[in-house]
Amino acid sequence: MVIATSRDGNKADQTAAAPTAGVTRTFTIRDLLVSAFYHRRVIIIAALIPFVMGILLALATQVQYTSSGLLMVLVNRDYSTAQNVTDSGPAVLSIEGLKSVEAEVLILESAEVIRATIAEVGEERLFPPSLLGTIADTLWRDTRPNNDQELERFRKQLRASVQQGSNVVLVSFTNPDRNIAAETTDALIRNYLARRKVLFDNPTSKILVSQVEQLEARLRETDATIRAEMASANIIEIAQDLTLAANQADSILQRWRQVHERRRAVDGQLLQAREQQKRLSETVFDFRQRSNEASLDGDVGDLLVRLRTERQTLISQYAPNHPRIKEIDAKIKVVLDAVKNPQDRTATTERDVRNPSVAFLSNMILSLQVEEDALDQQIKELEEQKKRADERIGVLRDAEGRLRVLQRERAVLTEAHREYVKRAEAARIEEAASSVRASNVRIIQSGRDDIVPRNLALAFLSAGLLAGILSGAAAGVIASELRPGFIRQEDAERTLGLPALAAFSNDPDDFDGLANHQTMLSLVARLMDIRIIGRPISSLQLVDVSAPEDKASLTKALAMELSAGRKLRTLVIGLSITNALERISTHEVLERNGILVTKTSTPGLDIASVNEDSPLIDLRSSSEQARETILQLRDNYDVVLISYPASSIHLARRFAAAVDASVLVIRAEHSRSPVATWTRDNIFDAGGGIAGFVFTGRKFYLPEWIYRWL
Repeated sequence: MVIATSRDGNKADQTAAAPTAGVTRTFTIRDLLVSAFYHRRVIIIAALIPFVMGILLALATQVQYTSSGLLMVLVNRDYSTAQNVTDSGPAVLSIEGLKSVEAEVLILESAEVIRATIAEVGEERLFPPSLLGTIADTLWRDTRPNNDQELERFRKQLRASVQQGSNVVLVSFTNPDRNIAAETTDALIRNYLARRKVLFDNPTSKILVSQVEQLEARLRETDATIRAEMASANIIEIAQDLTLAANQADSILQRWRQVHERRRAVDGQLLQAREQQKRLSETVFDFRQRSNEASLDGDVGDLLVRLRTERQTLISQYAPNHPRIKEIDAKIKVVLDAVKNPQDRTATTERDVRNPSVAFLSNMILSLQVEEDALDQQIKELEEQKKRADERIGVLRDAEGRLRVLQRERAVLTEAHREYVKRAEAARIEEAASSVRASNVRIIQSGRDDIVPRNLALAFLSAGLLAGILSGAAAGVIASELRPGFIRQEDAERTLGLPALAAFSNDPDDFDGLANHQTMLSLVARLMDIRIIGRPISSLQLVDVSAPEDKASLTKALAMELSAGRKLRTLVIGLSITNALERISTHEVLERNGILVTKTSTPGLDIASVNEDSPLIDLRSSSEQARETILQLRDNYDVVLISYPASSIHLARRFAAAVDASVLVIRAEHSRSPVATWTRDNIFDAGGGIAGFVFTGRKFYLPEWIYRWL
């Protein structure tokens, strides 16, 4: 067995030693039957309401008489005797037969035909007052006018449809009175034929003539728009203007390209000239003269005087060994050596003159710069011309598009005008011939020839029964989904994802009774099978979910079994359990870390209460201190049971992180699913593990023979 340590519920604690069985269960027939028996009152009430309504409707319904008439629509010109006098009007055969018949059905169901029929037969005869109608009007008030209500009620009793694969229309009307049904069907057919005659006798020549006049007006507007468009764009002939503009733009483009080519050539020449000018020197060699005259010229004497004067000045300012004085002495020595050795003196004279190529290149660069400025001006002018030419082409293209649309519209209008003139003339001739045209609708069967009675009592009973079954099933499903509590341990397993350690019946003797004794032994065995890093579980917390009395009784029974049955040293900590075991205590109190331990008359069983400043329940102390307190208690006891009220959720979270595992106590029909899930998540969030849950107050909702069958 394992301890769940995450909200998944199926992820086991890696410290557990034994494998676990999955808690995932599928929905079975047994679950369905249990839920149905648990919610049987809701299901029965929900099923009886529609069934009783079906019975009432079956008792209140009357025999309905359906009067049926047949109409045949002739869609062929030969049958309809519609002769085409001019052979230019609309042909009858151009309309598909089925669509023509469907159009006749729509005319038959139109509001004008129905209102005329109601007025002819009489509203009081068609819709006499009844008890059900009065009740319905009282419950569901209709704010629409009476004419609309009568129209809707008549359409509910009327049926008009095209017989499959034919041009025959079936017209039927249903009414409790046989004679009224037949009379209404015949009146409906008569009003339909009269309405159809009004619709088809409407002359079309006036419409066509008005359409011709509208087309002529649109033609005049289109011609005026074309002239205005050509005038606004300064167009004489659009094709010639486009060709002229294109040629002009092409000529400007050619000139622009030539100027750009010359501009690039000038740039190249100017670049080469400037580079060559940079490489030329400003002067060139003219002649050179060399002389070996040994006399001391005036320049050398002057230089010697200047050096000595400078030396005297430096001596007055610096020490004799100063570097600058040494430098002057070295220069004086060089001059004196030159004077002493006149044979080594050679005089050379060189003459340079201005380089004539520099002047030539300068003139050339100046000429190219002038030409470059002229070309820039010419390019600017050509770009302006090109821009104006492009704008002109754009204007012509836009105008051409608009003119093309206008010309196309004018062509369509001209063709339509010509066609409507022909059709208007043909309509005049057709109207003259329509006065002798026979109708293309034939009455095959009147309403009095076919009257069929029908009783809806059995249909209402069947509908009520089916609706009752569906309503009961839906009510059961909704009640199961909305039920907040658990009625079986399987429900808790599916919701919490935790295994059920034990399920105790709803025994009046509580957990000490004979019926729950074997269950208690099984619970203790399963708990003792848990291994935490190779050792049996030694500290356990019981957390109830809206079941404080069951938790107290369970803790007492579990403590008695561990101490008396298993012979394990057991310590029970908790306010709720102290009162339950108080009658068997010996009042020998021993305090350990703020925990008051009391011996009981049962060997190996001690009970304890905790002071508020004890690190076990003091929320100001760390969880590690609470864990250390539990570890110290484990040195003296084999099992430490902690059972605090469910309202102390903060203490439950603190204990969850300190003990080896926690066990939830869930009571059937009392513990709510959201509270149980919230408690489980709090324990997981605190870092604790849950071994499973104990289900108390279990009931058997199905009869015993059904359990044997399942």
